[in-house]
Amino acid sequence: MTLHNLTEHIPTKIMDRARPYAKNGSITLLRVVPGNKSTKYSASVAGKGDHYRVAVEITDDSEVINHECDCPFDGDLCKHQAALLLVIANKEADSSVDEPLDGSVTTKKNGKLAAAEVLFDKLSKEELSGFMKHAFERDPQLRKEFVATFSAKTAASKKDYKEIITAALQGLKGARSFRDRGAVVRSMQVVWKLLTQAEEGITTHPARTLQITQAVLEKLVPALQYVDDSNGDLGGGIEQAVHLMYLVSETAQEEPLRAEWFEWLVKSAQHKDYQGWDCSWDFATLAALVATPNEERKVVAMATAMKQEKEKETWLADYAAEKASKVLLAFIEKNKTKEETEAFILQNVHHDGIRNMALKHYLSNKNFASAIKLCREGIKLAVEKKLPGLVVQWYEKLMEICKSQGDQRGVKECATYLFYKSHADIRLYRILKKTTIDVEWPKEKSALLRHLEKTSDAHLLATICVEEADTVRLLDALKATRHISHLQEFGRHLPEEDKTTLQELYFNLLIKQLEWSVTRDNYRDVAGILKKMTKTFDGESIGNFVREAKKKYAHRPALVEELSKIGAA
Repeated sequence: MTLHNLTEHIPTKIMDRARPYAKNGSITLLRVVPGNKSTKYSASVAGKGDHYRVAVEITDDSEVINHECDCPFDGDLCKHQAALLLVIANKEADSSVDEPLDGSVTTKKNGKLAAAEVLFDKLSKEELSGFMKHAFERDPQLRKEFVATFSAKTAASKKDYKEIITAALQGLKGARSFRDRGAVVRSMQVVWKLLTQAEEGITTHPARTLQITQAVLEKLVPALQYVDDSNGDLGGGIEQAVHLMYLVSETAQEEPLRAEWFEWLVKSAQHKDYQGWDCSWDFATLAALVATPNEERKVVAMATAMKQEKEKETWLADYAAEKASKVLLAFIEKNKTKEETEAFILQNVHHDGIRNMALKHYLSNKNFASAIKLCREGIKLAVEKKLPGLVVQWYEKLMEICKSQGDQRGVKECATYLFYKSHADIRLYRILKKTTIDVEWPKEKSALLRHLEKTSDAHLLATICVEEADTVRLLDALKATRHISHLQEFGRHLPEEDKTTLQELYFNLLIKQLEWSVTRDNYRDVAGILKKMTKTFDGESIGNFVREAKKKYAHRPALVEELSKIGAA
């Protein structure tokens, strides 16, 4: 795949979703890092309710050799990556167009710019100033961008940056995400410009980076109280500011900058403006990361106070207690010995997140007995707290450990729970088959299939029937399905004598599909399925079905037109 043939390799649906991202300013903080034979690009892409970090690598021949995104999409290439590739492709196209074909020929675009530059040289300062004032009156957004671009160059304190952001957010009070998205996005463009400047100075100007990020957080978090942020525009800016702070924490800060930042973090972590938002715990963690050994008391006092704010015996109290423990762990890992760190982890395994750390510790030391005990205790605690998701996670971990130790009984125990109580899938079915002795398997298999019949998991049931060569039960499963795709996927595994029955199943589902949808796309879909059926099923029966459908739905000209293309009637 190259920048010139993206549409040939990226699915149409992905491209359609990517184009608006590429055009509406959703891509910010674009960084370009040239290499020996390739160039790496990274950017922040504003998605629905979140900002995602996207990175791509492109060779000098425009070939895309790497692409990644931290969004939850589990396919090959997501809409955020596609959007960044479109932006890069458009930039390359623009740059190639802007270059003169020879020494005397220029593009239309360059000609306009040249004409404007001539006027700049001829006009006086007063004339330019007057023109800009009128432009600002007509276009408030232009004024905001002008202020953001040039004020940031002269800003010398956090107060200056806060004034810039205040001006950018002016007029947003009461803005609704579904109604005023454009206004919110335009205002946030100012913030993103500041954050870009902050990112560029992480190592060279950390003081400026901290001034900007603190200003962004001090203005945006309170703004969440009066701006509907359903689309995550403000939240994305907050998340990026916190992310940049973590990057600064990884560098060495000189005094008194470090001390000042530490005090700001401790104060902000407990400030009422941030209570209830995740960033308060981020501030606490950052404080632990930048603290010196002499500041341990302040870190402990901060974590303790934040933990005690929540009521006892609630999930919020458990959440706060675990967060506080992780804050203390961050300080201990940085300032104390490995032995002290491990001891703290093992003392706090009642917190699920820290239990995971303890599990890694045991596994790295090949202490499998303790790891298994830890998993079983995790299961017991999750059951007591009525957290089924955590129960599943610990059973999965326990099953992997049992596998590594060749404990077939333990593996079967875990797989049985997961299959019946959580998420039955073909993987678990195969594990159960492998861990069950041959003489017991028929009885076990019947119980598993009965469970799937009760849960109406027709696809998994059919998959297992194919794997077990059980065509009788497969036909029963297909009779119960409501999806034509199941007939298409599994019907070919039925014996020849079941073909007539399978054809009737197709007809029944196609009739239902025509009943619930009257769109042209649905008509095309039905006609396409019927046309494919003519290759393997009885043509006369299909012809009769088509004629009956045309007669029954004669008042649907679009359907009649699509059915007429089949050629079976």
